[in-house]
Amino acid sequence: MPRFITKTDRDTLKCALSGINSYLNFVDEAEDRSDGNVSVPERAMHAWVTTINDVIESIDHRNKERLESIPEHYRGDGFITCDMALAAMLARATSMAMPPMVIFWWANSFKYLWRWAYKGDCKGDLNKAIDCIERVRDWQKTR
Repeated sequence: MPRFITKTDRDTLKCALSGINSYLNFVDEAEDRSDGNVSVPERAMHAWVTTINDVIESIDHRNKERLESIPEHYRGDGFITCDMALAAMLARATSMAMPPMVIFWWANSFKYLWRWAYKGDCKGDLNKAIDCIERVRDWQKTR
């Protein structure tokens, strides 16, 4: 089971679940008009519904636990948090020809820009972001 799941993946699971439930409702209506026997595929589909529901509940529970450990100003939309976006941004940074300090300034500018609107000290965070960006720009000029 994945450690994190995207909102799109979760929505896809919910859509699949909806389709299965629609089919099951159709089968239930057909059974009402027949002898009431439950078919093997219907039993399998009920098992799928249970499994998908369990997966979604588990994902939602883990996501909630993870979000509770993250400060409010880093939570984002609840699916993509600052640390996840930052990790994606920096995934190839080590393969780029940048000194570690430049990567540090780049990452910090991202962090300050992410959180400035959610914290009480917005001017301070914006100034810190500008300072970090200027340091990256200064390094870029010397290359």
